[in-house]
Amino acid sequence: MNQILAKHPEVALELLAGLSPSADHGLLKDTLGRVAGKLPLEAMAFAESLPAGALGTGASLVFVIDGEDQLSRQLASGVDEARTLVARAWAEMDPAAAVAWAEQTRDGARGESALAATVAVWGQDEPEAAMEYARANLGTAWQSQVMDKALASSGLSIDRRRALAEAQGGIPGLSYGYQTFAIQWAREDAVGLGAWLAERPGTNTDVLMDQAARSWAMYEEAAAAVGVVEIADPAMRRIAIDGVAKQLVEARREVEMAPEVRAAVEALKVEGRVE
Repeated sequence: MNQILAKHPEVALELLAGLSPSADHGLLKDTLGRVAGKLPLEAMAFAESLPAGALGTGASLVFVIDGEDQLSRQLASGVDEARTLVARAWAEMDPAAAVAWAEQTRDGARGESALAATVAVWGQDEPEAAMEYARANLGTAWQSQVMDKALASSGLSIDRRRALAEAQGGIPGLSYGYQTFAIQWAREDAVGLGAWLAERPGTNTDVLMDQAARSWAMYEEAAAAVGVVEIADPAMRRIAIDGVAKQLVEARREVEMAPEVRAAVEALKVEGRVE
């Protein structure tokens, strides 16, 4: 199938059309998404021909916005999921064309799913322009989806992603985007992350600091075990030290540690957190 996709995507599309309703949903999703990158309009036509539940057992769950801009849930047919899948794959190849298509074929709240998917992909390369478009054309929850994709994009610098987050104002959320952003920032500059989170106190920031510190210790234990004490804010430093210590104890790792980290590790051992 891979060779067919590379040389003759139209043939792959014909093969998809011949699959039975009980075919492997994973194969259908993967192949449809890859065909979309080469023949987007044809793949979209195929997606719109699918019956409900074609990409999975039963209906797929999608998010829609109600009249008061509150996030609610609604069951969508297989067509909605398939159209969104194709739109996302198309945007990976040609975001401008995909966004234009999704905008022209938008048909109510559920139709925003495909548009939001294309704008989110666009935002991984041009987040400022994509967010400006999202604020003007998408509901609040879809704007959050676009922001999440941008914050999680390792192709964007930490400084650029931080500016995006600051432009939103308020306290950072606990979405996948914010968690990924904090984790990647900690590995690059935990001191900077600690200072930034200290300016935005709250439960969310405490959780983000803990997750970021633990992930840092998981992948760079030696650096984390020493460098975490350089975080200036006392509250953030305490959370980060505890996070690093928990990870070191759970992994049963013995590395050189700053005295504060060593004390936290020994305290956890006394509490019986490790055999």
